[in-house]
Amino acid sequence: MHKNVFRILSRLFIYRLFLNHKAPAHLPFVPHDPWPGNAVEGNRILLGDINIGGNLVAISDLWDPEINSTTYADLHSFAWLRDLRSVGDNSARKVSRQLIQNWIARNKNWRAKAWAPAVVGRRLSIWISLYDFFGSSADDAFRSKFLKSITKQYRHLQNSYCTCEVSIDQLHCLKGLIFTAAALFDDKQKLELYLGKFCAHLVNHLESDGMYKSRRVDHQLSILRDLIDIRSLLKLIGHEVPRDLQQNINLIAPVIRLFRHGDGGLAGLGDGEQVSRQTVDMALSIADVRGRAPIRVNRSGFERCTGRNSLLLVNAGRPMSGADDYSIGLLNFEWSYGRERIIVRSDSLIGDDEPLLSHQALGAANVRSDRQQADGDTLLELSLDYKDDNHLLNFKRKLFLAGKANNLRGQDYLLFDRDTHSAQRFVFCHGTQMELLGNGKGVDIILPSKLRWQLLTAGVEKLEIDDILLPRESKQPLPCLYLMRRHTKNDPATLKWAFHKAG
Repeated sequence: MHKNVFRILSRLFIYRLFLNHKAPAHLPFVPHDPWPGNAVEGNRILLGDINIGGNLVAISDLWDPEINSTTYADLHSFAWLRDLRSVGDNSARKVSRQLIQNWIARNKNWRAKAWAPAVVGRRLSIWISLYDFFGSSADDAFRSKFLKSITKQYRHLQNSYCTCEVSIDQLHCLKGLIFTAAALFDDKQKLELYLGKFCAHLVNHLESDGMYKSRRVDHQLSILRDLIDIRSLLKLIGHEVPRDLQQNINLIAPVIRLFRHGDGGLAGLGDGEQVSRQTVDMALSIADVRGRAPIRVNRSGFERCTGRNSLLLVNAGRPMSGADDYSIGLLNFEWSYGRERIIVRSDSLIGDDEPLLSHQALGAANVRSDRQQADGDTLLELSLDYKDDNHLLNFKRKLFLAGKANNLRGQDYLLFDRDTHSAQRFVFCHGTQMELLGNGKGVDIILPSKLRWQLLTAGVEKLEIDDILLPRESKQPLPCLYLMRRHTKNDPATLKWAFHKAG
């Protein structure tokens, strides 16, 4: 259905009648869901609260709480059912059924937010793949309501898919359509149609180096998991796995390895969700794609640099979203030592009362990178040039990771066409303690492991210690350090900084 036609028809009462359709009496196929939940969060749900992206939502105020659109979508997608499954007892099954029935009762007819195409797609695939957990012991009344609701949502998604404009959301829609067509209706014709659309989407949105065009690390893992789930479903129903689907698994999995820190989790390098080591391990194991982590993905612009114990992950491509509305992920990086993360995020803040440039505007910038390696040391030379009718920015960053000494040194060159201020912000892991040195040019840093580092700077006018709440994280703030500098129009400034292990 064309998107404009759908938007008109969906407002009419007759559209609600159209969604009603005879539902199957049972699920012919129930795929296996291998992804772990969190038993701690599952028990929290049993006690009356759901933790969605760091936001606690009371079950007594479920489905329409005052939360942002991302958290709302996560709540209505039901991925948190995995947390209840990880508890694994009858009380968790009972609460799962109660919450599903409550959602069905509150959402008998489609509503714009709870029935948004990507949300419906995620919800359908979750409900179907976790059915063995909550549905196998259910009575006939629950089973009937459940299958009727899935049928109604499936018919709606078939029509509303055309309105989905965000690329990753289109994949969520298609996965839901694939799962429902195969597992509920055993409809081979529809299955072939949606499989073809899914593979065609990846052809158009996957770079030749295996990175999804959004450049978000959590999207990369999400797509790999979707491909694994679809492959498993096809094997369950005896359907041939398309060659393109397996090839995409082979292409995407190595890139996941590039973004792994020493603790096994993934880098964020932008507006990405944190993913547990267990989930990453499972995805790579099931994908069954052997090989080492690549040191770079050239087309997408990411670098992986390793020392004896240090790991540096760098965005050597276009700017990404910052930790807040005032910052930009500009040639940003993350740094870990062994299994301990040190800098979990770096951002640039440019401007006075408001940001001078956004990461969207800087998407048109010219970015270049050069990598040199010798004797275990790695030097990255990165540059970003941007100019339009109102702005000019030249930013050059050198990053040197000393392989044997595990020291990290940086040099930032900035040139603007106006008087302004800038700050480079380094965000550290939970529990890090910092204290300014007496001369104001350096910082003593003590990590949670009690390892001690020292940061020395030159060309920085002011160092300031603060904390920040990262998006998609818990409510616990993270310590951060600002390297601040004033800039004079057309007068280049150079900031130097170096981290040395002090004990």
